[in-house]
Amino acid sequence: MALDWNKILVGGAGVIAAFKGMDYLTSSTRKDLKQSKSIFDAEDWNGTSDDIPLALNYFCISEVLKEKDNINYREALKRVQGKMMGGKTPFLIFDRNNTKMLMNMITQRLEYYARVYQSNGGNELEQELIDLKVALMAVSSNELRTYFEDLALKVQLRGLMPLPEGTTNDGVRVRFAPNPNGPLSMGHSFGIIINNTYANAYNGKYVLRFDDTDPDQKRPLRELYPQIIEEFQFLTDRDEEEYELQIASENKERYIALARRLISEGNAYISCIPHSVFAEKYQQYLTPEEIALGKSPQGSAQAKPNPDRNKSVETNLRQFDEMVKDGTYLSEDGTLCSPTEGHILTSGEGREIYEKVGTIVPTVWLKTPLDTGKSKLRDIKLMRATARTHPNESGWVWPYLNFQGAIDDHDLKITHMIRGSDLWETEEAYPFIWEALGWDTAKLPTFMYWPRLFFKDFSIPYTDFISGLPAELKAIGTSKMALLIANQPEFNGNWCNSSFPTVCSYMEKGYPSKYLTDFWLDNVWGQTFPFFNGTEMVERKGGKIIKKIPALSKIMTKGKIKMREGMSNLSAKPNLTKLQAQVPYPLNKEGELRDVPSIIHIPNQVPTPPQINTPMIV
Repeated sequence: MALDWNKILVGGAGVIAAFKGMDYLTSSTRKDLKQSKSIFDAEDWNGTSDDIPLALNYFCISEVLKEKDNINYREALKRVQGKMMGGKTPFLIFDRNNTKMLMNMITQRLEYYARVYQSNGGNELEQELIDLKVALMAVSSNELRTYFEDLALKVQLRGLMPLPEGTTNDGVRVRFAPNPNGPLSMGHSFGIIINNTYANAYNGKYVLRFDDTDPDQKRPLRELYPQIIEEFQFLTDRDEEEYELQIASENKERYIALARRLISEGNAYISCIPHSVFAEKYQQYLTPEEIALGKSPQGSAQAKPNPDRNKSVETNLRQFDEMVKDGTYLSEDGTLCSPTEGHILTSGEGREIYEKVGTIVPTVWLKTPLDTGKSKLRDIKLMRATARTHPNESGWVWPYLNFQGAIDDHDLKITHMIRGSDLWETEEAYPFIWEALGWDTAKLPTFMYWPRLFFKDFSIPYTDFISGLPAELKAIGTSKMALLIANQPEFNGNWCNSSFPTVCSYMEKGYPSKYLTDFWLDNVWGQTFPFFNGTEMVERKGGKIIKKIPALSKIMTKGKIKMREGMSNLSAKPNLTKLQAQVPYPLNKEGELRDVPSIIHIPNQVPTPPQINTPMIV
């Protein structure tokens, strides 16, 4: 049953206030105005119960959305009254003898909108806020307009932190970049909705980009492209005209051209040394003095140059062109460097070799300072030849995610990368890549992070295909669920299995997207939850391991689900680089919607608009 908001918002008989000027000010208002040295036009209220000011409705809804189910009516009344009457730019022009009437009206509208929220959720009130914004702007001066925009932004963000000051000067462009090796998970829905909220609040652009440049380990599935587009549109309520779509694999020639340029300029080289060997022997090189001091590989001060690092530009270009053509190249000694398929096998000799020596692929490495603090940044992987062709595109050479993302985020002019904290290392790699390409690093996106999440009392039970023992998957990541889909016959390749935390499973139940928006922003964001150990921990005694503590099994601390800007802020308690927050799953154990405010909760009866009781003016 739909609410007739046009009637409710103006109290039935009310009308949009006329544009009023200085002649309508009361003597007390004129005095305030003279003191503030401010000239403004504001909404004129006749002081009767049949004329409910637009600003009153706006600020009452704002308070309800901000406080949710914890509204303190006395404090909310003070705040709304202060915005209506106080400060240098009050929103209302009226006879101050009617103040008691105004206070009574505020209280009753607060109570009314609180009932609407409890019955219909935040999305419906949020839409009314947008409509009120347009109407209220028509009766506000430029001075009030600035003040109003600041308040409107906070409300539309629904508890999310404002984007850092100075980062929105050139507009806002955000993106969400799934890999189509599986459909969107409930974890994806969290990120999509957060980015959508920012895009809406700042009138920004939203880009959906398929990061599909790994044909080996995260092989894209052709049938999932249209499915993910449908799921994205479902979650954001956007049609194809309201977002930009990019498929990274279609940009392949751009990545190849830039890699060739870096090689020709002497800033990159080709190597076939297994990645694990390169890390241990070169990136984490320990001098004899460091070994004597007992330093660990992670404590090495400087890398040892990869022997391939000093090859001539001509040799590197020849080898790169061979890689692009055939996926292999001839080394200087005449041996053939070709990608191993060990890392995409589940068993057998090839798998054993891979587990022993790691990835063996022809790789393009970016030259970075060998004394960079973190060993993994002492030369960065850019591109590699793959063992399998892409399902949609021809060719053997594909970029690693950092290289692909750094290029695409530059070309798409992404202003804010708002993502999970597990992807924080990208922030370290981008500056090296941009600087090598000659791009202005001052225009790098602003990096913002939310904590890693896992669901309370939720897991996918299955039988381990190697051990044959019962097991359960608590992770919500697509890659781990993909292993179950590929190897567990009980799931029969069905991503939308009712036990899976996928958006398509949710959609098949017929549930609406607005519920998820309310759930994530009202019931998870800004709330306090326990943070668990993100990886396996061990207890030692006398140098021996006496106990292993499985990942996600030990509470380390508690904290709020909130945003942090930049990787430098991730280590503060709770440490978002190591810990994961346990949050409720959007559905209950029976697979039904939880009892939270949502647009899908149709009330038994429409909340009755309040009857304004006119107080006796003494």
